[in-house]
Amino acid sequence: PYRWLMTDPESPIIDFYPKTFTVDMNGKRWPWEAVVLLPFIDSKRLLEATSSVDPNLLLTEEERERNSTATTVVMVHDPVHSEVVPGVGEADYFQTIDSCSVITIPFELSDWNSSPDKTPVLKPEVKAGTEIPLPGFSSLRNAPVQSLWRRKMGLNIFGGQSRYKTASLEISSLMPPLPPVEMLAPKLIGTSIFVNYPHFVEALVTAVSDSNITVR
Repeated sequence: PYRWLMTDPESPIIDFYPKTFTVDMNGKRWPWEAVVLLPFIDSKRLLEATSSVDPNLLLTEEERERNSTATTVVMVHDPVHSEVVPGVGEADYFQTIDSCSVITIPFELSDWNSSPDKTPVLKPEVKAGTEIPLPGFSSLRNAPVQSLWRRKMGLNIFGGQSRYKTASLEISSLMPPLPPVEMLAPKLIGTSIFVNYPHFVEALVTAVSDSNITVR
């Protein structure tokens, strides 16, 4: 019922929603970086126009419920739960889910709810038991970082050169000293390691070799 206010030429506030508008590049290179010049909205006119739509007459019960403030819930996977969730609209993206194993829990009863005397924060730490590195994901912990420096590099940013200094890490190309193959092989053969830095892939060690010998 509110759509006509934004689309109908007879709407009293149709000037708030122009079909075409000007963008101010303001020295930018690409259109998405520009400032969009839209008309200022008169809040008084907007409220008067929306108040002419009686939600109790024109909105369905579902729409009124969707526009109201409800309780916060947490959606959790439950392997023993199964229900049919009807699709929304006619698009292929939101088809009916024949077996949905997700349940909703009130936020107050979920694990996400913190105690009143404790402020919830996002801590810069890895959850206990997490294996590092994760398969396919590298971190600076695994990189042979030699130094850190800042200088102008002229990196390509959206087709233009960066104008400010860039923090750069220098990676050492020197291999650390390794023990003889005969000592290394018994400890590595049969174990899993991660190879192909920085896009780690888990691999099984079946042999260890150097320029002179191979131990299997």
